[in-house]
Amino acid sequence: MTENKIALGVIKVIGKHSNKLGEPAISITTEEKKIHAEKGSPLESDSRNENIEQKITAKQPMEMHISLANQSNTEECITFNDRIDQSTSPVETAPTNARPLSPKNAGTYSTSALTELDVLNIPVPLCKLPYYHYRRSVDELQGEITRKGDYLVFLNTHDQSKPTLYACDESNNVKTIPIKTDSKGHFIFHAEDTRERFCTIGRLIRFYADNKLNVQESRDSPCYLRRPIYDPEYQTPLYLENNSRMETWAYFHPISSPFKSIPSVLKRNGDYILFGQEENPNHHRFIVKWEDYLYILQFRPNKQGRWVLPRSDVGEPIETVESLDQLVKSYARTRAIVHGISFVRPIKTHQMMSGKQKDGSSTEASKAAKQLEDGGSKQAKMAPRPLHSLPIYFGQLSLTEAVSNLQESGEYLLYTNALTKNLMLAVRWTTENETMIYTANITKNKEGFFQITNADAELKFGTVDELITYYNTSHIPVQAIRYKEKYGNEIYLLKPVQRHLFCNQYNVHEKDDTNWIWCNDRIGKKKACELLKNSGDFLCRLSSDRKQVIITVRWNDKCYDLNLQSLRHNERDEYELPKYDDAEPTEYAAGIFDFVKIAVTSQMQLNGMILKNCIQECKP
Repeated sequence: MTENKIALGVIKVIGKHSNKLGEPAISITTEEKKIHAEKGSPLESDSRNENIEQKITAKQPMEMHISLANQSNTEECITFNDRIDQSTSPVETAPTNARPLSPKNAGTYSTSALTELDVLNIPVPLCKLPYYHYRRSVDELQGEITRKGDYLVFLNTHDQSKPTLYACDESNNVKTIPIKTDSKGHFIFHAEDTRERFCTIGRLIRFYADNKLNVQESRDSPCYLRRPIYDPEYQTPLYLENNSRMETWAYFHPISSPFKSIPSVLKRNGDYILFGQEENPNHHRFIVKWEDYLYILQFRPNKQGRWVLPRSDVGEPIETVESLDQLVKSYARTRAIVHGISFVRPIKTHQMMSGKQKDGSSTEASKAAKQLEDGGSKQAKMAPRPLHSLPIYFGQLSLTEAVSNLQESGEYLLYTNALTKNLMLAVRWTTENETMIYTANITKNKEGFFQITNADAELKFGTVDELITYYNTSHIPVQAIRYKEKYGNEIYLLKPVQRHLFCNQYNVHEKDDTNWIWCNDRIGKKKACELLKNSGDFLCRLSSDRKQVIITVRWNDKCYDLNLQSLRHNERDEYELPKYDDAEPTEYAAGIFDFVKIAVTSQMQLNGMILKNCIQECKP
C-alpha cells in the first residue's frame, strides 16, 4: 500500500541515527502494539516511509554526522515539484479521501492550536494545556500575573510539585490555590465539584471559567478565571528570527561545533538544530530527534531561491517563503509531518554548547513573548501557513454557500469557487442604506506572488496568509468587486470567519454520538488495512471475541493494532491519558469516545503514533 500525497519542494533524507549511542538501531516491525496507561510526550509525532532513509547503526561513531554534513550535494535527492503520485512524499498533508468542505462540514486539514480546541470544550491532558507552566516555584512566577482574572496552572515545587492554580483575585491579590482530588480521583476546588466528575484539570478550569464561579474558599475576595496566561515556551519556538542570514539564527550551529552532546540536548520529540557552513545557505543539515532516532534532513530551494510550502490538493496554488527559518517554523506552526518527524522546538546555540536545557518558560522566552505583544500582530512575526491550514479557508464552495457564512459587517473568508476554481476573498459590508457582499479574485503575478490588486505586487507576498494578514493588520481597504453590482465604498477586512467545526477534519464529532466510532466494529484486520490509506488514518473495531477495543492505525506504510486496555474506574471504563512529567497527576478519558477525541485533537502519542483521520466505511 502506497500513500498518494501532494507535496512540493526538494528534500533529502541524509541519515537516521539511533539516539541511544550504546544500543543498536531498531526498526519497529511488529504488527501489534499494546498500550496500557503509558506515559507519552506532550509533543506531536508521526512517522513516514523508511525506504528512502539511510539507517546508521549506533555502533558507528557520532562523527558520522559530521561526514554526512560535509557530503556533496551530488547525492540522489527526491523531487516532488508538481508530481502527484509519490509513495515517498516527505510532507504529510490532507488525506485525498477527506470529505469536501462545505458550510455544514468545514474543517481545517492541519492541526489547529489548542486555543481552537478550547472553543469546542475538548479536554486535553495537562501537558497539552497552553497555560500549563510545568514545575515552578511561586518566586519564579512573579510578574506573570498582572490583572485580576489572569490565571495559569503549574506544579508547585514548594508544595511537593502538586498541581496548583495561580490567579489574581478581584482585589488584585495573587493567590495560589491547590487543585485537589476527591476520594474517587476527580479534580476539585470545592467539595461540591465532586458531582461533576472532572477527569482532567482542563475541564475543571473550563467549568469555572465558563460559569464565572469563584475558585476561592473565602468569599471576602472572590477570584474568577478570565484570561489564561500562556507559558512563554508554548509559542516562542514559533517566532521567526530577526533576519534572513542563517549564521545569525539562534539555533544555527557551525559544522565546527562539537556534536557529542546532541543526544543529551535533543530531549523531546521534535527538538531540532540546524548546522552548516556560514555564508552557504545551500549547505545545511537539520538534526531532529524522533523516538529513539536522530534524523538528518536537508531541504533545497526552488529555482527562484525560495522554499515551497506543502499543499493538500493539486488544485491549490503553490506558495513559497523566503527562508529556511520560515519553512521549518511553518511546518511547526501547522504541525506538518516531514518524513515521519515534526519540527517542534529549536535548540539554541548556548543550550547546545552547555549541554543543558530548561523545560518550560524562561526569562528569554518571556522577553520574546512581551516583544511580540508590544510589536502588534502575532501573525507578522510568525511563519506564514499554507492555504489549506488557514482557519478562514473553507475549501470549494459556491458563492451562495460562502455568503451564508458571513453574518456581520466586516466579516471575511477565503474559498475556492466551485465553478471557476478561482481562489476568492468574500467580505460582507453594511452601510446606512444596504448590506453588500464583495468578492475579489486572489491571483498570482508572473513572479509567482499573490495579489488582490496590482499595487500588491511590489510587496511580494509568497503566501495567501501574508497577503490577507497585510490587509487585516494595516487597515488598508480591499479593492473588492461586488457581486453583480458596482461598489462605491471602501471595504475593510475586520473580522475573520473561522471554520469552527474543527473535529470534522478527522471525522471526529463534537456531540457524544458514539455510533460513528463503531461502524467498522465487525471488520477484520485485512479489510481495515484496505480502508486505511495514509499515515495516521485509523478506525475502531472489536476483537474477534468482541470483548476488547482495537484501534487499527496505518503508519509508515504498515498497519498496527493498538489494543486499548481500559481501567474500571468509578463504575465506568476509563482510559489513562499520557503525562510529560511523572509529577503530573493522573488524568482519565471518560470512555473510548472521549479517549479517541482527545487523542486526535491534542495529537498525543500512542507508542510513537498519532491518530489523525478517523476512516469510516459507513457514515454517521
